[in-house]
Amino acid sequence: MTYQLRIIVMVGVFTFYYIMVRYIRKSKINDDFSFIWLLWGLGLVLLGCAPELFELVSKLLGFYGTINSIFFVMIAANYCILFYLYIKTAIIENKLKDLIQHTSIKDVKIKDN
Repeated sequence: MTYQLRIIVMVGVFTFYYIMVRYIRKSKINDDFSFIWLLWGLGLVLLGCAPELFELVSKLLGFYGTINSIFFVMIAANYCILFYLYIKTAIIENKLKDLIQHTSIKDVKIKDN
């Protein structure tokens, strides 16, 4: 990776961190994922500062190329996030079902009175 590309990556990462911190302070981002986004930024900093580290880890894990290991990590991260969102959706659906039942019971009690 050339030094110009490293500088561009670092400027992009610091801009990303600045925007993230602003959104976290204004509570516009859900706290559940802010930690994951900050870890993502840290990974980009490492990629910008020491791309050789990714090459070494890729070789140790048995990947044929650095890009293959990065794709693998991203796909695994997407599956984890997707599973987490599925769990959150199931919880919200159960709460909604309970709320509808509770509201229906109250409506019936009001009509009976």
